[in-house]
Amino acid sequence: MLAQGHLDASRLQGNIGGSRRDRTTNSKARICFECGGSETAQWRRHPETKVLLCNSCGQKAYRTRML
Repeated sequence: MLAQGHLDASRLQGNIGGSRRDRTTNSKARICFECGGSETAQWRRHPETKVLLCNSCGQKAYRTRML
Protein backbone atom coordinates (compact mmCIF):
# COMPACT_ATOMS: atom_id res chain seq x y z
CA MET A 1 0.00 0.00 0.00
CA LEU A 2 2.84 2.41 0.79
CA ALA A 3 4.43 1.85 -2.61
CA GLN A 4 1.14 2.68 -4.34
CA GLY A 5 0.81 5.92 -2.33
CA HIS A 6 4.37 6.88 -3.26
CA LEU A 7 3.63 6.23 -6.92
CA ASP A 8 0.51 8.39 -6.83
CA ALA A 9 2.37 11.24 -5.11
CA SER A 10 5.13 11.19 -7.72
CA ARG A 11 2.53 11.38 -10.49
CA LEU A 12 0.94 14.43 -8.88
CA GLN A 13 4.26 16.23 -8.61
CA GLY A 14 4.95 15.81 -12.33
CA ASN A 15 8.40 16.43 -13.72
CA ILE A 16 10.38 17.50 -10.67
CA GLY A 17 13.63 17.99 -12.57
CA GLY A 18 12.15 20.72 -14.72
CA SER A 19 13.81 19.52 -17.91
CA ARG A 20 10.75 20.37 -19.99
CA ARG A 21 9.46 23.92 -20.20
CA ASP A 22 5.83 24.82 -19.82
CA ARG A 23 4.91 26.69 -23.00
CA THR A 24 2.08 28.58 -21.35
CA THR A 25 4.09 30.13 -18.51
CA ASN A 26 6.95 31.81 -20.37
CA SER A 27 8.04 35.07 -18.83
CA LYS A 28 7.66 36.77 -22.23
CA ALA A 29 4.63 36.29 -24.44
CA ARG A 30 5.99 35.23 -27.82
CA ILE A 31 4.03 35.74 -31.02
CA CYS A 32 5.07 34.63 -34.49
CA PHE A 33 5.69 37.63 -36.75
CA GLU A 34 4.34 35.77 -39.80
CA CYS A 35 1.21 33.87 -38.65
CA GLY A 36 0.51 35.34 -35.19
CA GLY A 37 0.74 31.95 -33.46
CA SER A 38 1.75 31.82 -29.81
CA GLU A 39 2.49 28.12 -29.21
CA THR A 40 5.17 26.11 -30.97
CA ALA A 41 7.68 23.39 -30.24
CA GLN A 42 10.57 25.70 -31.13
CA TRP A 43 10.97 29.40 -31.82
CA ARG A 44 13.16 30.47 -34.74
CA ARG A 45 14.53 33.68 -36.21
CA HIS A 46 14.10 34.73 -39.84
CA PRO A 47 17.42 34.12 -41.64
CA GLU A 48 17.61 37.70 -42.97
CA THR A 49 15.41 39.98 -40.87
CA LYS A 50 15.85 38.12 -37.55
CA VAL A 51 12.18 38.56 -36.56
CA LEU A 52 10.70 35.89 -34.27
CA LEU A 53 8.93 33.02 -36.06
CA CYS A 54 7.21 29.82 -35.00
CA ASN A 55 8.79 26.54 -36.06
CA SER A 56 6.61 26.15 -39.17
CA CYS A 57 7.08 29.69 -40.46
CA GLY A 58 10.80 29.57 -39.66
CA GLN A 59 11.28 26.42 -41.72
CA LYS A 60 9.28 27.93 -44.58
CA ALA A 61 11.39 31.11 -44.51
CA TYR A 62 14.60 29.08 -44.55
CA ARG A 63 13.42 26.90 -47.47
CA THR A 64 12.31 29.87 -49.60
CA ARG A 65 15.59 31.65 -48.91
CA MET A 66 17.56 28.63 -50.13
CA LEU A 67 15.74 28.46 -53.52
